Amino acid sequence: NIINNIRYRLRSIPLYVRARSFMNYGLYRQYEKWKYESKILKSNPIITQSLSEDFSSSNPCSVRMLLTDADFMMGLWTLKSFYCHSEVDWPLIIHEGSKLADRTRNLIKFHFPNVKMIDYESSSILVNDYLRANNLLSLLFYRDKVIFFRRFVDYGLYYPSKIELWLDTDVLFFSTPTDIINNVINRTRYPIVNKDCICSYSLPVQDLSNYFSLDVKEFVNAGLALIPREIIDLKFIDQICSKNLIPPDFYSEQTCLALLFCQKSGQFFSQKYVMDTIPIDLKLKNIVSRHYAGKTISRYLYFREGIPFLLKSDRFAKLFK
Repeated sequence: NIINNIRYRLRSIPLYVRARSFMNYGLYRQYEKWKYESKILKSNPIITQSLSEDFSSSNPCSVRMLLTDADFMMGLWTLKSFYCHSEVDWPLIIHEGSKLADRTRNLIKFHFPNVKMIDYESSSILVNDYLRANNLLSLLFYRDKVIFFRRFVDYGLYYPSKIELWLDTDVLFFSTPTDIINNVINRTRYPIVNKDCICSYSLPVQDLSNYFSLDVKEFVNAGLALIPREIIDLKFIDQICSKNLIPPDFYSEQTCLALLFCQKSGQFFSQKYVMDTIPIDLKLKNIVSRHYAGKTISRYLYFREGIPFLLKSDRFAKLFK
């Protein structure tokens, strides 16, 4: 807890964020990142649906994202590329991954005036009380250790909707995400996720299959996912965590999602929703989206390949007029 608290507080200090960024990217790549990233601040706001207390009964889908000060501008690129190419106005709920600076909050609210911001500290108090009251103590522990577990719990407690679109900040959309829109219209009952280029779980697939008596599929990735809220079984996730088989590491939340994915007959998005670490011809392959996961080569391509290509889109270019 102490280490996590220190880490989250450091991430709210702009100088620390810049220093970490230089360490991750190097000087030239940091310049490329700076050159393109801040362009999004010159774009026009996007109006999404306003939230009401009972919006879940009238709107089947909400868009969810975890944000920190370090990645909020990438998050703006992700969200604007999605809303621009999908032309939907689904409600947007942003959950703080750490306490955001006032400047960050103000910029997000300028670009998405109807966004609902879920405060990092107050949400932890409410959610932790809920988990204790329902005796989900193993899940409480994992949520405290791994920020991504907030997707399982917080997304369902704050303005729940029948379907949630989970977006990481390193996903870009280049054309209409028809698969996503149609599955929301048809009220999908099963999870649909991006197919990873490598298997990124906390344990080998065969071990997971043996431990949990499930036919665990490889390559489930949580960075772009369409999730019916009804499939998120918190008691099942708590049981997974209570076995002490999956370490509370970076991939533990994705590992739990893979188990739910198999239990609930999940499917993958088509090959037009790409996740890879190598350069590709986005135009030739008619790509809908690309997830630039990772901190090195793939993230560099986000700025060198993804954003320049996105800026050539006539539909996206209208945001800057």
